[in-house]
Amino acid sequence: MNSQTEYDVLIIGQGLAGTCLAWQLLLRGQRVMVIDREEAVTSSKIAAGLMTPVTGKRFVLSWRYAEFFEEAVRFYRDIEQKTESSFLNLRTYTRIFRSEQERVDFVDKRAGKLASIRFELLDSDDKVLTAFHAPEGALQIKEVGQLQVAKFLEVSRNWFLREECYLTADVDPVHDMQIEQNRVVLDSLDCSAKRIVYCRGAEDRFHPLFSSLPFLPAKGEILTMEIPQISTEDVISQGVWLAPNTEGNFRIGSTYDWDHLNQEPTAQGGDQIFKTLSGILRESPHEIINHQAAVRPAMNDQKPLACFHPEEPRIGILNGLGSKGSLQAPWLAREMAEHIVTGRELDPEIDGRRKLNSCLS
Repeated sequence: MNSQTEYDVLIIGQGLAGTCLAWQLLLRGQRVMVIDREEAVTSSKIAAGLMTPVTGKRFVLSWRYAEFFEEAVRFYRDIEQKTESSFLNLRTYTRIFRSEQERVDFVDKRAGKLASIRFELLDSDDKVLTAFHAPEGALQIKEVGQLQVAKFLEVSRNWFLREECYLTADVDPVHDMQIEQNRVVLDSLDCSAKRIVYCRGAEDRFHPLFSSLPFLPAKGEILTMEIPQISTEDVISQGVWLAPNTEGNFRIGSTYDWDHLNQEPTAQGGDQIFKTLSGILRESPHEIINHQAAVRPAMNDQKPLACFHPEEPRIGILNGLGSKGSLQAPWLAREMAEHIVTGRELDPEIDGRRKLNSCLS
């Protein structure tokens, strides 16, 4: 037992949540070990990394957007500098109006609610819209974020490896872990820690301590396509979003399927994206280069959560990022890291103990 390596925190899962938590803890001087089973396809690895302020058909300002965005840009820039890498782009977001009524409704009812966001209205003849059917113009918002998620995860993993705080393993929360009075022990990996935090996305809905949480995961499918008629580096949205990637192609998505929670791309999902895209382009899109699918981790209220279990206070979870992971993960991880290091209470809006307590009572 004395030969075991001891850590402050074990993190299970190196997606967006686990990676951001690891960085936030390392930056606070904690001894961390990240353990990941290295699946080829995960929701984090295929994510487009969009950090946009407007959501839904009614142009609603995303929950706590300004706070999350400020922390996300600061955090990713810090990690870029530390790793001498680059994976965060600031782009312009162009949301095409579906109809004249939608434009009128936005001007009359929604524009004032976006007062904190720098935006302008585009006419149909704007050069950004030349490749699209956009008779009613568009809403354009400056400086939204796009994280190259796969690159961020890879750069981080390489850094963790060099710092000897990364292991490849599949941890079974029932059979591989022993909970002692002052620590959690993983005998199979010869390590122990004061705490362990699960960051495995939708997989955590099967964890025996957290299965009562109101998970509402959704499968999403994304296409990668070559669209030579589009020269803009904007993120474009109308029914689907188009996000430029580093290879000069576009990622296009996404679908929502709450019934078939697997990572298999489907003809139906691909056709849905392709049909919607064809409806907004003036010319037919070109061939599909890649078609991917993964299951997004989300809760029924569409808000992320973080906490340690009320009955097993050494075992925690960081989850529920859904489609806003790139935006929310740095702030959420900071909250959890401060809670671990200083004992500061978690923000009530993301403290998962209230949901666990309601299930235990």
